[in-house]
Amino acid sequence: MHTPTIHYKRIIQSIFANPQGWQNDLLVRDNIAFLRGFSETLKARFPLPKMNLYRGLLLPENKSAGEKLRPIRNRYYTSFSSCRDIALEFADPSHDLSFLLAMNGNTKGFLVEHQPNDDEILYHWCWGAILNFYEGNFRPFYSQKEVILFQNGQNFILNSPL
Repeated sequence: MHTPTIHYKRIIQSIFANPQGWQNDLLVRDNIAFLRGFSETLKARFPLPKMNLYRGLLLPENKSAGEKLRPIRNRYYTSFSSCRDIALEFADPSHDLSFLLAMNGNTKGFLVEHQPNDDEILYHWCWGAILNFYEGNFRPFYSQKEVILFQNGQNFILNSPL
């Protein structure tokens, strides 16, 4: 039997290792009550300030600024960064972080900005530092300043193309 911290760590590291994986959506869905409770405990123990989050996206050329980005069906989480510059790297078709999307024809970069409510936060990068999540192969994820939100079905507005 795993401790709650180990269970939480394994779910978060699974999301890190395969962010587009449908298996992670099932993992989050099947553990949603546990994840909400554990993240609430972390927020009480390590309070977070109000913050702006950023998500860099590469989308097809037919998308435009001001357009609503609807949530992906059957998706239970969405990743953001607390660092705008990191998000901009994900929105740059020439950057190493985005080249696979650019190869698939998604070449127009957008930035989404969001100020989450406390109940949206599933994971914050500072908790990973406190709980030693960034060991071994997961060390590079610390620099992404990742914040994972429970997807609540809301639309996001695409900011000006980059």
